[in-house]
Amino acid sequence: NPRVVRLTEGKLTSADFGVSRIRSMTLDLLPSAFVGNSAELKPEYAATLANTVAELRREPTILTLTYDGVGGEARLDALADRIRQVWDQDEAWKELDETPYGLEIRTRVVSGTDGEER
Repeated sequence: NPRVVRLTEGKLTSADFGVSRIRSMTLDLLPSAFVGNSAELKPEYAATLANTVAELRREPTILTLTYDGVGGEARLDALADRIRQVWDQDEAWKELDETPYGLEIRTRVVSGTDGEER
């Protein structure tokens, strides 16, 4: 099968290719979700990480962490690391010696109307 399809004006062209659907999940965070000025989640939010990871495991998902406030990069990086730790420590998957797919986490800091996505 050719990898390049040449298009000619006025002629019909077709191409067959596979498509996969990947679910998207967004967690919106505010400074009030963290302890003081630290990157540590408050206990009531940290307790839900295992449930979040369980939901992520149900089907391939791209997780986007969004922080509304100034200086959220360090907080989002720490939270993404913590989610990856929970992902890697899931006992059910350790027993099977496999994971369902590679977890992708994106981060986005929004301050007012400006947003910087990574």
